[in-house]
Amino acid sequence: MERKVILTILIGIILFGATFFFLIDRLPQPSHGSMSQSPLSTTIVTPTPQIIYVTVTVTPTPTPIATFEEGNKQTTTTFPTISPRCNSLVLSVNDDLSFLNFVDNSNLISRIYLLMYDKCDTTTASQINQEIAKTNAKPKSPSLNSAREYMMSVSTWCIEPNSASLGRAKDDMKKVGNELKSYTDLVTSCQDFIDEDMSVLSKVSQQYEGFASFSGYGNRGVSFKVTGTGLRVFMMTYKGLHNFIVELKDENGEYVDLLANEIGSYSGKKSASLTAGTYKLDVTSSGSWTIIMTTI
Repeated sequence: MERKVILTILIGIILFGATFFFLIDRLPQPSHGSMSQSPLSTTIVTPTPQIIYVTVTVTPTPTPIATFEEGNKQTTTTFPTISPRCNSLVLSVNDDLSFLNFVDNSNLISRIYLLMYDKCDTTTASQINQEIAKTNAKPKSPSLNSAREYMMSVSTWCIEPNSASLGRAKDDMKKVGNELKSYTDLVTSCQDFIDEDMSVLSKVSQQYEGFASFSGYGNRGVSFKVTGTGLRVFMMTYKGLHNFIVELKDENGEYVDLLANEIGSYSGKKSASLTAGTYKLDVTSSGSWTIIMTTI
């Protein structure tokens, strides 16, 4: 019995020793150049830093939309983004409308035209100029403000009337028309953002476009265009000994109205209500004549 126990103990010692030396053999060996290094030293490896590139995709903010439900049907409405020019117009539109109403109510453009083509009266010219200068109705939009300045310039031309000043007045009056067109184009492009009634703008534009001046000698026919419905005034002067007849006809040559039927020199006016379209003045005379058409 004792022999078996001793034998078992010996076998256990042998197995333990074999296992111990096996594990020692598996441990990392020290380098030959450094005898002081511990056989159980541990090496810590620091990783090399790396640059990481990140791509960021920016998605623009979508235009605001609103969805409405009508029964079982859905309707999506996109709201347009306002531009700086339209935003500026929206902020100044009330002042612009005040000025346009002033021009329309005072029949300003037609009165300025008459100074240029009918009768250069310094008193009337000074009065018109002061009306423009003193009114509280001043536009804020650059194009309308420029039109206002050109109107003031034109209204003063006949204080010292001569061919040069009349030429400058005509040039400035063309600039009035250009500025009105520029403002009209701006209003049209920004109409989605304007709640105010801008119909007075077309009235003022018609005042400008509704003016025409014709002159000649003897029998002659002249054509002109009307851009909108309204009352037109024909102011006529004639120097001669015989008949002076002015007939108004449409583009098809059909009779519309008799504007004048006089004998000898004549100065007078007559109004006619016209719709948009092309018209013709048939003049019968034996002398020189001038016809000025304007709106009222």
